[in-house]
Amino acid sequence: MKRIFAIIAAIFLTNCAFADLKYIEIESKQNLPMIRIKTIEDFEAIINAYDISLVFLQYDSDLRPGFNSVSKNSEAFIIAGNTYFVFSMEGYKTLSDYKSGKTANFKTSSDYEKAKSLGIGNAEFFYYYDRNSFQNINDANNAYKNGFVFYTAFRSQYASGQIFSSSNKLVFNEDNPRNKESDAYYEAKKLGYVNYTDYKEYKDYTANGFITKEEYLSAKAKGFYNADEVKTAEEAGFLNKEEFSNAQKLGLKTNSDFTDYNEITVSIDKISKDAKIEKKNAIVVYFMNKLPKGEMSLSVLSNTLKDDFSKNSMELRKALNFYANDAKNQGEYDKKQRDRYSRNQTIDIANLFYTENLKKFFKEVNISQIGSYNENTEIFRRK
Repeated sequence: MKRIFAIIAAIFLTNCAFADLKYIEIESKQNLPMIRIKTIEDFEAIINAYDISLVFLQYDSDLRPGFNSVSKNSEAFIIAGNTYFVFSMEGYKTLSDYKSGKTANFKTSSDYEKAKSLGIGNAEFFYYYDRNSFQNINDANNAYKNGFVFYTAFRSQYASGQIFSSSNKLVFNEDNPRNKESDAYYEAKKLGYVNYTDYKEYKDYTANGFITKEEYLSAKAKGFYNADEVKTAEEAGFLNKEEFSNAQKLGLKTNSDFTDYNEITVSIDKISKDAKIEKKNAIVVYFMNKLPKGEMSLSVLSNTLKDDFSKNSMELRKALNFYANDAKNQGEYDKKQRDRYSRNQTIDIANLFYTENLKKFFKEVNISQIGSYNENTEIFRRK
């Protein structure tokens, strides 16, 4: 316990001694032995050890405190035991200022002095204020605490050179762009936004074509983030982004085509599985199932099936041909891949309905569930 009180007392005395130092500016000094001190802590230790109360300051002749800029080569001298102990002040006027400026991470003594005159003690906030054009400190404070901060004055501890705040990513830049944060703050203020998160959301959804937040949130709930895309999808009858995207991957432009495609392919897959027949034959069975009851010649059957298939849109016919050729993961193919595949396809659904191909079909498939076919008369009867 006594040791703790002793340490506290020592710190208190050191601070008091630092505060009570008197500084005298000099132009020259005697020719005495000189020792340069590397750290402020060591210089303090010497001051305390020798009970120093007087510090001499020497500046470059053309860069004194009364001029526009503060010297970067100012030096503090103390005399102890007929020896000069010298410490580079880097332009700071007092040792206390030097310690405060360095601790707070100010880049230069002139920055520290400017911040001090503004009543700013935080270096990051000073550089934030300095690189912008806020009308007053109060506005800068409001902008800073509400997330209108896009850059950091100091290199991040992270390897990427970036750090994150609650609202956005801060990017280190030696020469940060001027006025971007203050311009954003005043624009947001004019629009009635207090924090950056809300303002950025507004900027994002208006940049994507939405007029109101309600429109944006409604579209977002359906998976859309672009107003033009929402309009295109809704005009085509789609209710959400997932269906719209899946249809686009298939090259289908309308929700009705997408619905028909799903209904047709699911039915064909089921026929193929249940009857244990090839997909191309299951396709023929699917379209035969749609025929009305009655008899018809092979040629009439052929024309009827071709007509029924051709009633579908060109996009749907292409998608079904793509499906008929057993393309794996067809929904993941882009338009170029789909077009290239269609040129190399071996099955064209319309060709399955030609009379010669129908004869082969009747030989390969048992159609007793849907009707019958007489090879001699070439008559098909639908049950």
